Formats: sequence, C-alpha cells, structure tokens
Amino acid sequence: MNTTLYADANAGLPVTARHLNQVCKRLLAADGNPSSVHALGRKARIALEESRRDICNYLKITPDQFIFTSGGTESNNLVMRACLDAGKAPHIVYTAGDHPSVRTTATRLQEQGLCRVDKLPLDRDGIVQQAELSQLLSTDTVLVCLTHANSETGVINDVVALAQRVKELQPQAHVHCDAVQTLGKLDLRGFFNDTAIDSAAFSAHKLGALKGCGGLYVKDSHVLPAQISGGSQEQQRRAGTENLSGIISFGLVIAALEEQLPRWQQHVHQLKTVLCTELADIPAFVVHGSQEHCLPNTVSFHIEGVRGEDLVLALDLAGFAVSSGSACSSGIARSSRVLMAMGYEESVAGNAVRVSFTSQGDRRAVVSMAAVIHSLVKNSTP
Repeated sequence: MNTTLYADANAGLPVTARHLNQVCKRLLAADGNPSSVHALGRKARIALEESRRDICNYLKITPDQFIFTSGGTESNNLVMRACLDAGKAPHIVYTAGDHPSVRTTATRLQEQGLCRVDKLPLDRDGIVQQAELSQLLSTDTVLVCLTHANSETGVINDVVALAQRVKELQPQAHVHCDAVQTLGKLDLRGFFNDTAIDSAAFSAHKLGALKGCGGLYVKDSHVLPAQISGGSQEQQRRAGTENLSGIISFGLVIAALEEQLPRWQQHVHQLKTVLCTELADIPAFVVHGSQEHCLPNTVSFHIEGVRGEDLVLALDLAGFAVSSGSACSSGIARSSRVLMAMGYEESVAGNAVRVSFTSQGDRRAVVSMAAVIHSLVKNSTP
C-alpha cells in the first residue's frame, strides 16, 4: 500500500528523486578516490572538501573542526573511546535520555573495567536538571555526554547551560553533545561558537541525505586522538576511504538548509498542532514530555487502554507511517527506557507512539490520521 503520510522523520527522511539526481550528477563527475593524486582523485577531493565547506559554513565552524564519519553512532563512539585513551581518570557521565550508541557504549566500557559511569536522571518533562548534573561530577570525570533533543519525545535540553555548568565545576571534563536530532530541525548556525561544548555528533540521513554518512564537530583538533587507524584521511583522525556519495549528499542538504528550515519549522508545527487538537477530546490521550521545550515536528503520546502496537499497525494499514515510542532493536519492541526514566509505568512506556512530521502532508492528511486513531479508540472501548 502507498504511504499517504510519512510521519517518522526522527528515524530518517526518505531520499527524494530530485536529491538523488543531484548526487548522481556530482558523483559521476568526480567518482575517484579522494586520496589519489591523479585528476579524477583530485576532482573527488574537491567535491569532498566543497561539502565540508558547506557544512562548516552553515555551522560557522572551521574545516579543521569537522570530520566525516559513518553516522551519529560512530561519532559518539569515537569521542567516548578517545576520552579514555587520553590517559585521564576514567569517569563518564551520560543521561537517561541518551541514544543507545552512548548508553550501551558507556555500559560496555564499564563492564570492561575501562571506566566507571553515572547516569543523569530525567525529570517528568524529560529534561536534565543542572542540580543532578552537579552532584554527579567529580575530579576524575573525563566525559559528560548530553543529548540536545531526545529522538522519542522531541524534548530539547539546554545543552549550552549544562555544558557551562560542567566547565565551572570540572573544567578538565570533555563535554560531548549528541545533536543528531537537532541538525535540520533547529537553527544551529553558530550554535557551538563560544560555548563549553567540546564536540558534537551529526547524522546525514536525518536530513534526507543518503544513509551511512555523518559528522563530528571537535572544537580542538588536538584533544581527541584517532580511534580508527590506518591511512591519513580526515586529518589523521578517522582512517578509511571516505564515503564520497554520502558526503556529497550531506553537503547538498546542508547547502539548502538555511533557506528551507524556517518554512519547514512552521509547516511541521502546524501539522503537530492539528494532530494534538484533533485528539484532545479523547480523555485517555496523554502527551509525553515538555511541549514548551520540544522539537516542532515531534509528539510522543499514549492512549490509556490502547496498545501502541495496535495504533502503529492500524495507521500503517491506512497509509500513515509512524513509529512505536519504545526503543526497537532488530524489530523487537521494548518498553521505552526514556519514558520509564521520566517516571512512567512500564505499561505506558510500552504503548507509546511517536509521530514526527516531515515537510510532506497537509491538514487534511493529519485529520484523516486522527480519524483512524479515533476509530481504533472507539472499537477498543468496552
């Protein structure tokens, strides 16, 4: 069945035919190895550096502060492992709302005896509080991982203020920001300038670029030693032949972002408002997390007495692509760790639904989506 409305942006945006044609056109003109010295290799290097330039110009950082990776997971891992290799006392702090690439990595590093870890709690709104952060910091803290916006709830943390607090108490600690869900959804132009944030992770497919490419901002290029050794690619900080097609794609979407973002934000916020308004008359409809500090396109909710799996399936059959609010791995749905960290019961955390709108769709489509939900709720009521 054709999808009437794709509303799973936080998982990734589909590649458009127009974008794919643009990528192919540039790639065919420069499909060499960027490390080769012959003409085709030099063309590939130029294409790669043009993409880096476009990304860095948008973020208002310098080219030596940005390296290409395979995505947010690798970027997070590179920072976490590099901080331990720096020879400092091994204490890592991460938040209960962090992506598994942070949470699982921290746990495994501790199991291997390479560090000890502490987990920052979330309040009922899904926000990290400075007071709890301050209590966990110690003189041997080498790394604090902060998520800018949570992928499930869309809740935005004030990572600038949190990072500043870390530096006030423990200036030696490296502050890493997972910005995978905010690049392309919030205006990050100059966001990292004059802040205490030392590094940040990005993922290209969250913006509609090809999958398998991402980036890592590092304020000081000498702080983090390379974790993937081999060739001298990416300023000797990430060896391996670069993913040229993904990098070209990443640069293209970023180059268009400044013009497109304000319209996108307005559009998806309108769709989100329509959905919440249409569902507001359902007494058991509950939205999770702060709506004051939230991505404009994201709403996480549950309806008491209705299984989240049933909602997702019913919407899918009707042509609406949304996701379970629970964390999924290899197709296995589990209760959301994020919602449980916010104080919700496991029964709620296992029945949440996440809707994350894209530029696709209009009010009529969202009203139709709400009608499907109303119908399921009515049929589920004893």
